[in-house]
Amino acid sequence: MTQESRPVGQHIDNYADGDSGPYSSAQWRELFAALFTTNPTTQGPVWGYLNELEVTSGGANSISVDTGACLVNGNLLLNDASVSFTPTSAPAGQTRYDRVVAVLNDNNTTYSTNLIFPTNLTDYASASSIQEYACRLAILQGTPGAGTPSLVQSGSTYMVPLASYIINDAGAISSLTDQREFAIFSNAAHRRIFVPAVSAYNDTDNSNIVMNAVSGWPLPTGKDSKAFGVWRMPFTPPDNMSVYAVGQTIASGGDVYIDGTVWHAKCGETCCPTSYSNDDGAYAYTTTLNQIECIAPTTGLEATIEEGDLLWFRFRRVGTNPSDAYGYALYFNGWEIRFDV
Repeated sequence: MTQESRPVGQHIDNYADGDSGPYSSAQWRELFAALFTTNPTTQGPVWGYLNELEVTSGGANSISVDTGACLVNGNLLLNDASVSFTPTSAPAGQTRYDRVVAVLNDNNTTYSTNLIFPTNLTDYASASSIQEYACRLAILQGTPGAGTPSLVQSGSTYMVPLASYIINDAGAISSLTDQREFAIFSNAAHRRIFVPAVSAYNDTDNSNIVMNAVSGWPLPTGKDSKAFGVWRMPFTPPDNMSVYAVGQTIASGGDVYIDGTVWHAKCGETCCPTSYSNDDGAYAYTTTLNQIECIAPTTGLEATIEEGDLLWFRFRRVGTNPSDAYGYALYFNGWEIRFDV
């Protein structure tokens, strides 16, 4: 059979003319992996569930994994209490790279190869191993003096990374690096959020700009003008976030000179550090007649912006720049935030 569906009706009666059950655990894992991961070799932690299996270190020889859930090649691991590890120090004069992992043991024997287990083994059948047909948290211990150990991802033993770190001969932990790649709906990897401009101002004439109900905020030719928007960051910014200024032209094309800035702060904080600023009016963008323009993509927002920050966007047209060759108003609409999860 090249096609099948699951689950369907009549699974109890094993209806002969349909794709009926009973269904194996392997079939359910295949279904979960197909629905919630686009790359099961790296993706696993469930975004927004409890504390997302965040890994921290409390000092020498101390690693903790917080609460959360994780898909490990389709198998779901649930963890409702912090798990503490005491990794052994590296040999004298050496360092060692370790990885914190979620491990699926899909075998009829226990698994413990190169693994460090928690100080509390209640969930491990009171043994330093992962019992048969179970998924648990562990530390994959590296080889002293070598690099980060490779994940085991065979058909019956599967590891998903949560973090990595370096431990020295005194047990000091350094370079603790978050390696979580969150599980997602496979058809929802690309995110687009639009932030509309809420006001605009003509700096040259010291006057407010009136919005055109059809086209947007007209940033005039030969003038310095700017548009503003406000948004709240609802989640931790992903590493690949870009911001595009969105405008449109209703006459001929030509170069416009622009820049963009974002300020950000939380309630109760002093406003505001600048997250990015483009070339102070020296950025030239060539417009096209009657085209929606996604202008001047900017990156690096995630370097300073945090979840919960209020963001103030400013887009500026420097129409007094002698090289601004677009002789009409640039109708500005807002900002498109793009990222993949």
